[in-house]
Amino acid sequence: MTEARGERQAIIISVGRYAAGSGLTGYDSVDATARRLTELLEQDGRPLWDRVVRVVDPESPHGIIDAIARGMQAARGGGRLLVHYIGHGEVLTVGSGETYKYTGLALSTSRTRAPWSFLALDVVQEEMRVHHDCARALVLDCCNSAGAGALGVPALEFGEPDGRRDPFGARPAADAWSARDPNTCVLTAVSHGSRSQLTGAIRPDGLTEFSGLMIDVLESGIPGAGAVLNIRDLYQGMKDSPQGKDVRPGLIQRGPYPLDVFPNRAAPDHAARGGPPDTREQDRRLAAADPRELVAAWMRRQGPLADIDTDRVVACVQRRMAGAPAAHVAHIVHLTHGYEEGTVEWLRDTLSRPLLGRDAWDNGTVMRALAAHGCPDCLLFGRWIGDSVVKHGGPQDALRLMAGRRHDPLSPGPGGGGTP
Repeated sequence: MTEARGERQAIIISVGRYAAGSGLTGYDSVDATARRLTELLEQDGRPLWDRVVRVVDPESPHGIIDAIARGMQAARGGGRLLVHYIGHGEVLTVGSGETYKYTGLALSTSRTRAPWSFLALDVVQEEMRVHHDCARALVLDCCNSAGAGALGVPALEFGEPDGRRDPFGARPAADAWSARDPNTCVLTAVSHGSRSQLTGAIRPDGLTEFSGLMIDVLESGIPGAGAVLNIRDLYQGMKDSPQGKDVRPGLIQRGPYPLDVFPNRAAPDHAARGGPPDTREQDRRLAAADPRELVAAWMRRQGPLADIDTDRVVACVQRRMAGAPAAHVAHIVHLTHGYEEGTVEWLRDTLSRPLLGRDAWDNGTVMRALAAHGCPDCLLFGRWIGDSVVKHGGPQDALRLMAGRRHDPLSPGPGGGGTP
């Protein structure tokens, strides 16, 4: 098996030229936009990206899927993968009548009224689901992209009343995917319920409307955002931009950490940052940070630690959770519930390993500390800890968990033996 390398890979796919008689209109703006975006990520995007790959006018699905598969393998082990497609997207039907509709991405050999000549978007997303130990984002600059859905199930889509999108009428269980599909985003050129982009494919500067607006945001930065722009920042920046009043993007996010994409040129200290960050100094700052500063950087990329890479902040939180006293653990958990993103569902994705790796008695003391806050979310999170210990342990673990919840001084603590 190929070793996981944890690399940061960006793949830019552009399809702007088609054969004569294909029925599809080619645009020079597609190639020009892809080149401009690639240059930005290669030059100013480092060290966020180890490698930027361009796929130009692929003739077969192999050209796209092979690049994604290689990128996924390189990103395994905590890396990042960004896939950005610029081209045509069409709604296609399989079977007679309205049997099954899906979105197809155009290839340079695609033809209208020939569904088999397009690459099904489902195939791209399935390839991006193969490995779950890396963060992933899919950006679709094409019509009919709103039907993409999330990279995992269930989806969390901004703008929907209940925060969920389920095109098949059933609500899949969050537990089945919570640990398998962390930190994925899908950014689309059209919002949910729309089909075609409302504007033309070419701006006066020769770029496509949607990706051109994204490039504008990358080049100018976003005042008030963190030192690094992530996919959610781009989504909000594009929506707020006066130049993008006719562009209506959609975002589907799963997991607490949208993929980091580009340095924020509007950040106050951007000009002062010349080289790669001093990771030892960052670790020192993280170790000295109080819980509120740590949680602010973890949840919203805010505060004095916002310039530190998300993965490094998460690793610090996990280390603290693994060995900290119960009251300290409960305090950090309680602070996260002050943010709208701090739901129990995604919180356990990040904290399941450091918490459930603790002794059962110790987890009982954490449950007791969580209950002391009197917070409904803390109580729910504590109940999940207890259920997980009982589910994955034996009768002895259940007894030790109950003793920890009572904090019985006569019962054996962590590492002790016998029945309390």
